[in-house]
Amino acid sequence: ECPILFKDKIYIRNSHTTLYSIDKETGQEAGQMLVQLNSRMKHYFFRSPVVVNGFLAVPFGDNRVFIYQP
Repeated sequence: ECPILFKDKIYIRNSHTTLYSIDKETGQEAGQMLVQLNSRMKHYFFRSPVVVNGFLAVPFGDNRVFIYQP
C-alpha cells in the first residue's frame, strides 16, 4: 500500500487487516490498528490513509471511513 507522512509518523496499511504507524525519525513501529479486509478493493491502487485538514482519514473496509486526529 501507499505510505503517507503526517506530522512525525508514517502511516501505511498492509494488504490484509493492519494499519501501521511508524516513527519517521527512528523507523520503529509506533503502533498498529486493525481494520477490516476490503476484499472488493484489495487489488485497487489506493486504499491507504489520507490527510485531510489535519486529520487522518482511514478507509476501514466496509464502506466506512474513520477520521482520526493523531
